Amino acid sequence: MSAQQRLPELDSLRGLAASAVFIWHATREIPSPGGLIAHNVRVVMGFDGHGGRLGIVFFFLLSGYLITIRMLRERREGRFRLGRFMARRALRIWPLYYVVLILGFVAIPLLTRMIGDPVSESAPWWMHALFLANFSMLHHGNPDIGTLRVQWSVAVEEQFYLLWGLLLPLVRTERLFVGCISVLLIGSIAFAGYSDSLSKYFHLISNLRFLAAGSLLGALMVWQGEVIMNRINRISPSLRGAFVKLLPLAVLLLCLWMHGSPLRMAFANTVIVIAFCALLIERSAARDGVFRLDNWRLLPWLGERSYGLYLLHMPAIALARWITGREEQLALVTLLLAALLSCLFAHIAYRLVEQPFLRLKDRLA
Repeated sequence: MSAQQRLPELDSLRGLAASAVFIWHATREIPSPGGLIAHNVRVVMGFDGHGGRLGIVFFFLLSGYLITIRMLRERREGRFRLGRFMARRALRIWPLYYVVLILGFVAIPLLTRMIGDPVSESAPWWMHALFLANFSMLHHGNPDIGTLRVQWSVAVEEQFYLLWGLLLPLVRTERLFVGCISVLLIGSIAFAGYSDSLSKYFHLISNLRFLAAGSLLGALMVWQGEVIMNRINRISPSLRGAFVKLLPLAVLLLCLWMHGSPLRMAFANTVIVIAFCALLIERSAARDGVFRLDNWRLLPWLGERSYGLYLLHMPAIALARWITGREEQLALVTLLLAALLSCLFAHIAYRLVEQPFLRLKDRLA
């Protein structure tokens, strides 16, 4: 996989992950009629309350995977420079992030006051501006304005990029790399196991297990890419297609089963992470398949705009609720309107904010 190449299959997976986060928030924010059918629909759509977390875990795995592939290949070719690496990350992440920051702390409160609704915000703006939103949520709770509630995971990724950019150049051998990753994985798992629920969810250290797992996967693709590709392609396309098709159902069943026991939850989460890693490898390495996600044109389109879809779906949900008057009987209409507005906002952000800086980022590659 070329360092410059954007695989349509990975774009499709990004689209699915961003959609999972949107659906999870929508099922929580949009009032719906009572009754068993409505309840079961919400359970399935939101993966029994785990859909948002699943989407974020996949984004963390994917970030560690792709960043490590790029960094190891650049280092092998003698082209890695920490300053250039951080500049590319800034051009990719910062522009839209700060647009959403201004939207959440300035524009939305102003518009809310203009329509006569009370508004307050307890989150410190400077922590969000310094990519410390996850620690802000640990110490100050959820921001009052929903738009700001999704920035914590971007902050975790930025903290990881800085850590990895400083650490990886010092790890010169494969054995040392594996040892370093093992320390990060074990330390992160132990930290998460003994942390309270908030730290387990928001803290950088507890989320390093997912980023480190993706990094290990990326390193294996750089070191043993041909071997992995040959072995993946020896598996029949129909069997690989069945794996991709059945994965959502298997994850849903694990989410339903994991309640009530810490051991069950730990086991289910481990299986899900391993399955996501297998999906990443299969989608990256397979030359053919009977079930190609990029054949669904909407998914690659969403994947290209997944960053905007992730950051801007909360104001879209809020606007859809305001338009439909928060009527429970209009829950389906509100959901569809929120989805359309999310796609519209993400497309506008992609064209006007992301693309100009992405072109500049490509010049630094």
